[in-house]
Amino acid sequence: MPDIDVRTTEVVIDPVLAERVVSVRERHIDLVELICDAANAGVEPWMEAVYVARSRWFRDHWQAVRGSLAPWMESHPDDVFEGRPVDAFEMLFLSDSVAAVLSADDGSMIDRLARCQAILEAWEAAVRRGEVRA
Repeated sequence: MPDIDVRTTEVVIDPVLAERVVSVRERHIDLVELICDAANAGVEPWMEAVYVARSRWFRDHWQAVRGSLAPWMESHPDDVFEGRPVDAFEMLFLSDSVAAVLSADDGSMIDRLARCQAILEAWEAAVRRGEVRA
């Protein structure tokens, strides 16, 4: 029987990057839940105020966040805002209101949400494997 040398390698994850992953994921979930609630129950005035706050965070932080997600992002023909191509995430937060997000939906919202989720999952998995650095 051959000798087996079993070694374990511990992946050290940058705590700042780990916090960024959690923050972006949680904020994305909050934004998506708001959009879905508005689509299902109708847009209420309080939803607009919450949308403005949640979308503002993404607008303020998107360049740094987008750079982290870029390896998993692909352009999609349905992702166009005011005549210019954007990414799936931007389609969720560039509008002035949640009502505008919903009225701009041409039937591709579910696919867009699924693409965003897949991108976030791929990013998080790569961070956990130590393949991504801050």
